[in-house]
Amino acid sequence: MIFFRKVKIQKSWLSPLDETGNVAVELVLVAPILLALIFTLVDMGRIIITDSILQSVVGELSSEYRVLSEESRSVISKESVSQNLSKIVGTSGRGWIDLEKLSFEVNSDGGESYIGNSGQLVTYELTYGMTSTTPFVHYVMDKTFFLRQIRLSVRNRIAREL
Repeated sequence: MIFFRKVKIQKSWLSPLDETGNVAVELVLVAPILLALIFTLVDMGRIIITDSILQSVVGELSSEYRVLSEESRSVISKESVSQNLSKIVGTSGRGWIDLEKLSFEVNSDGGESYIGNSGQLVTYELTYGMTSTTPFVHYVMDKTFFLRQIRLSVRNRIAREL
């Protein structure tokens, strides 16, 4: 029968087996990279959510105006579109969109109305300037990366008289 003796190895101060403090050094090296990755993922998620909300807002805005009659179109101004946009963002934005950072433009191919006449092509464009959760992401990414632009071109429905 063989018995094993427990051998105690004496470590000297300069021994290569001395591993005290390795965890702290590894944490200092890995933690900034891990935090940068987490905050970058958070920013990417915010961008996806913001783009989705802006697309639904511009779709709802365009669908409200494309079916109006000629008489109703003639009284629409930029201020009324802005008020309607604020109302839509307030209900659809769920706190994700800051109205002070949101700008819009409506371009039509002619006509007297701000939102175009019946049968005309109208482009709705929303521009939203986001800020990142950390300054680090702003330095790594391009400055225009957080500037979200959504465009939607629709043809106004031709009003038919009954």
